[in-house]
Amino acid sequence: MGELQDLVALLRAETPLLVIETPDEARVVELFRQSMAYAWRAQYRWSVTEGLRRFDLDHEEDSGIAPDFGATLAAIRDAGQRGTYLLLDAQPYLGYANYQRMLRDIIQRNGTKSHVLALIGTKVELPESLAPFAVQFALRLPDVAALLRIVQEEARRYAAENGGRKVEFDREAVKQIVRNLRGLSEADARRIARQLIFGDG
Repeated sequence: MGELQDLVALLRAETPLLVIETPDEARVVELFRQSMAYAWRAQYRWSVTEGLRRFDLDHEEDSGIAPDFGATLAAIRDAGQRGTYLLLDAQPYLGYANYQRMLRDIIQRNGTKSHVLALIGTKVELPESLAPFAVQFALRLPDVAALLRIVQEEARRYAAENGGRKVEFDREAVKQIVRNLRGLSEADARRIARQLIFGDG
């Protein structure tokens, strides 16, 4: 199964708490956006700087709730429609008993809809009171085909930004670049491919 199918299965099962450790927040948001075609539910993301925003619409919509973590959890608890909530900056708050209690009430569905919460960060350390409810979800590293696609996309981007000037390359050089990118995250592979192409043309 691909990672999208794995995520859809977890959403359909109404898994109450997902933990996704990655520095690539944009990729996670896009993966959840893609999941809507298979498991529709309202989708929100929360960050300490922007607060709670709905992103399953054609455009992002501010919820009007202050970026405060407690106010966000209260809004999730009181929501009248089930939803998926990506909590991007929750790690610093997980050590506090009041937030743990609020999260547990949502996770155990004490007077709430069957929401799915996803804690996302480079490192997510759960307190003992939340760990038994969590399911780890790992993003997969791009395969050779995906890495080749990244190199091709960056070559097209170079051409678009340089008046249609095409990237000069040979097949062996592209194969070597793809081999060297194996084992990197999508974001790192794209950054390095971009540096190589834009640096050498």
